[in-house]
Amino acid sequence: MGHQYCLQQMTGDPAFLLTSISKDQTSAILRKENIDTEKPIIGICVSSETALYHYKQGETEFLKLFARTIDSLANRLDAQIVLIPFSTWEGHGGDDRIISRKIISLTEEKQKVKLVEGEYGPRELKGIISCCKMFIGARGHSCILALSSSVPTIAIGHNPKYHGIMKMVKQENYVCKAQQLTYDRLALLISQLWTNQENVKKELQSQAERIQGLARFNAELVKKILGRVRS
Repeated sequence: MGHQYCLQQMTGDPAFLLTSISKDQTSAILRKENIDTEKPIIGICVSSETALYHYKQGETEFLKLFARTIDSLANRLDAQIVLIPFSTWEGHGGDDRIISRKIISLTEEKQKVKLVEGEYGPRELKGIISCCKMFIGARGHSCILALSSSVPTIAIGHNPKYHGIMKMVKQENYVCKAQQLTYDRLALLISQLWTNQENVKKELQSQAERIQGLARFNAELVKKILGRVRS
């Protein structure tokens, strides 16, 4: 029969334990990327993988949807929109900077949109995201870095893990399946989250210690499993 293990407790992604760079280091990156910190920053991580493989209407309509969303945010909220790439190589999943540039080219409010052009590590990306008032993410770990920074977040996911991540921090109302994504659906979630952002931020702060404890539990499980295997 071999060894059998039944895990009765859900654990957290180790990314919830990641620490950010310092505020001074973050400020230096924001200056380098010419990001206006005088206005509220709304971060967006678009995924070329989502656009190509999971959004039913295809890449062209995906680009138009986000360009329209960005223009609406820039005008309605007078915000600085920052596109934050999480994949910057040309392998599977693609370089998010490429699709981000395509989206920006379709916007009318180009002066209010910035693309993070540099290549940064996870701690640096978390520093950038921590400066956002709201975050929209189409990559799972981008959402985790936002949530663990207590940044109100909308997750656009193509598989159940996104709902699981958001449910863990009691934010499942702010998940949109990529296959069901529409401009109206995203606009409604943005409006709801922006209106409720202070309450959401407090909720995320209150969940932080519990989620970090669940993430640490992974190491304890590995230790226990290895101990049983060796015995």
